[in-house]
Amino acid sequence: MSKKKKEFTTDLLRQLHETDVVLVQGSGISTRPTDLKTLPEEERFRVCEEMIEQGLKAYFEIGRALAEIQESRLYRQSFDTFEDYCAERWNIARRTAYQLIDAYRVVENVRNCAQVPGTESQARELAKLPAELQEATWQAVLDEANGGNITAKKIAEKVAARIKELGLARAARAITDAPTAEEMALAHLRRAVSRNPSGLKVVISGEWLIQQHLTAYWRTLRPDTPEQVDETFRDELSWPDAKALGLL
Repeated sequence: MSKKKKEFTTDLLRQLHETDVVLVQGSGISTRPTDLKTLPEEERFRVCEEMIEQGLKAYFEIGRALAEIQESRLYRQSFDTFEDYCAERWNIARRTAYQLIDAYRVVENVRNCAQVPGTESQARELAKLPAELQEATWQAVLDEANGGNITAKKIAEKVAARIKELGLARAARAITDAPTAEEMALAHLRRAVSRNPSGLKVVISGEWLIQQHLTAYWRTLRPDTPEQVDETFRDELSWPDAKALGLL
């Protein structure tokens, strides 16, 4: 629950209907009447499609803002956790918030390609891959499409094939021989664990996994890990279990 009760308007769709529709076109901004029924049919169709296009692209900015709020804990003055903030401030479920953050990070990773994923669902499929594989996989999708339509289903098929081809172990080291952020974090984890005397438990926090971008990798080690790991997550391992996972 929040530390300080605030009154927030969470129905974003209702807010949009109560104001004029603003469309960004190039460097200009045009305002359309709220009541689309007043427009001629052809114009109404064009405006609706522009609204959809702008809405689909908004996922990147939303994910970017949520990532900054989560990583810097900007919510802490009024809320105990990031999940409380999302739920009470924006009526966004934890799963949705982290999907938007993952989608934003994907776009950042594939910026060097000719285009970036057009929707959150497309970026979400790429997020299933380690960061160092996303750009090459997305480029392969673009090459195969050759200017044609790209769907989340097509991306999902390419991602599945990539994972099968490389294997989960190789996926964490692909693209470059230099240690990845995941490998460096895992090495740090092994060193920390090895210093604990026999008999002690090893506790892995969700906050640490998120900061080190190790949540997807941790799920490959511990299949029972929730799909969306948050800051309240804790995974307690016995010494034999940690050793069996290769952490020692």
